[in-house]
Amino acid sequence: MSSHNGEDENVRFTGKNAEEAEDFIHAVNRHAWAAGKQRDYTWMADFAYACFTKKALRWYEDLDEETQNDWRLLKRAILTKYTTPPQSPSIIPSSASASASPTVSVGSAPAAPPPTSTTVQRGRIRMDHGGNGASTYIVIPGASKIAPGGNEIACRQAANVSDACVFEFDTIHRTITLQAGS
Repeated sequence: MSSHNGEDENVRFTGKNAEEAEDFIHAVNRHAWAAGKQRDYTWMADFAYACFTKKALRWYEDLDEETQNDWRLLKRAILTKYTTPPQSPSIIPSSASASASPTVSVGSAPAAPPPTSTTVQRGRIRMDHGGNGASTYIVIPGASKIAPGGNEIACRQAANVSDACVFEFDTIHRTITLQAGS
């Protein structure tokens, strides 16, 4: 790893809250810029690693190696874990209680605008639990394909993002393809 200057001692990330996460990402970007390394995503990930402490360090150690070694993936993981995206007006929280075996339902959705680039979006499903900072991820045992029409499949929850299933949403064909988590 490249050496960093003494000012780096002031950059720490404990995983306290969203504001700290955003400030940390800004600090890493700023240090990379100052070092002329703003496009060296491995250098940036190495720099960030040296700044993790406490809860954030334990979380970091559970990330997959690809995420740990690429700043683009690492900062996305930080934002996913430590910030809460604003809810779309079309998302209405359910009052139904969580069960031991939750289900995922896919029904009709309003028409989406025409795609601008890619028609397939990939991601993981994270469930936040009551604002206490705890979250789990959806794991689907076995690969499944869900099409509009109300089909349901059984799933479970996992605490580690690397165990979560990856899903692909095709905006043209309006299908969700789920790949099993570990």
